[in-house]
Amino acid sequence: MPTFKEKFYNVINEAEVNPQEAQSEFKKDDFRWAETKMGEDSPTGTPQIYINDAKFKRFGAGEDYRKAMLIGEGLHLIKEIDPERAENLYRAAIEDPATLNWLKESYKREAERGERRDFDKWVKHSRLDQIIGGYLLGGKNSPIPTMRDWPTERLPYGTKFKAEIEKLKKDLDLR
Repeated sequence: MPTFKEKFYNVINEAEVNPQEAQSEFKKDDFRWAETKMGEDSPTGTPQIYINDAKFKRFGAGEDYRKAMLIGEGLHLIKEIDPERAENLYRAAIEDPATLNWLKESYKREAERGERRDFDKWVKHSRLDQIIGGYLLGGKNSPIPTMRDWPTERLPYGTKFKAEIEKLKKDLDLR
């Protein structure tokens, strides 16, 4: 039986859309750096990860940005690969008061900008993946330009939530 790590990397490698084909997803000044399409949003019905290579090159991405972005976008797929792990990450985040407050403040700003999903759906399907990705892939040496200023050490990841992310980091063999 494959390990979580094997499942994760197999799924994201299968989901990666060829760079030339992926560019057709993005307009010239597209705000998106990458896009993951799943289910009925995917043209194949299977997960598809599109990376906006032109934008990365324009903003001075590091050498391994594609690998990092596949991992970052692959975080959206953990719910499919390992639903129990996804639920543990969610529970750990909302059970820590500081992390929950951070999520609520973020949700308030997004709701003011037009977010229509309820808090739980937004956290589970959007924000949680972003803050986990920031923890795993952020920092001054990140190959992803937008993640270089991610202040992991100053953000309220809490104790239990941070421990779950550290477990994920170890299981994915990230340093």
